[in-house]
Amino acid sequence: MITNLLDQNVIYNGVDGRIRGVYMHEGVVYFIVITDDGTIHERVIVESLKVVHGGCYQVILFWTLQNKINAIKIVRHANNMDLKAAKEYVESHPGAMVVKSNMTKDDADELKRQIELDNGLKCEVRREV
Repeated sequence: MITNLLDQNVIYNGVDGRIRGVYMHEGVVYFIVITDDGTIHERVIVESLKVVHGGCYQVILFWTLQNKINAIKIVRHANNMDLKAAKEYVESHPGAMVVKSNMTKDDADELKRQIELDNGLKCEVRREV
């Protein structure tokens, strides 16, 4: 579950206050807590976050009318979509489409391998721009 951190009451290392800002510097995420007396505290929340700009990958599926049903199954399974949404997505992208995006290289390669092995359809992994 993703929660908006701003204005949340927190107790962190004995400091009781409200989060007033969140920022990242050189791959480290910090939050700013201001206590009731106005004192500003800066705390690290994530020290080992790996930031990869342009490092996200997507899997592109090439399909034809003969394998439309398999394309719908693939999209549905990869994105946890219902049948109607998957069918509409496939039909709105004739010939080629992004099956899934915002993936690590390893996850994208694994999905590509599964699609090609299980369904015999052609895919490729591309770096997102």
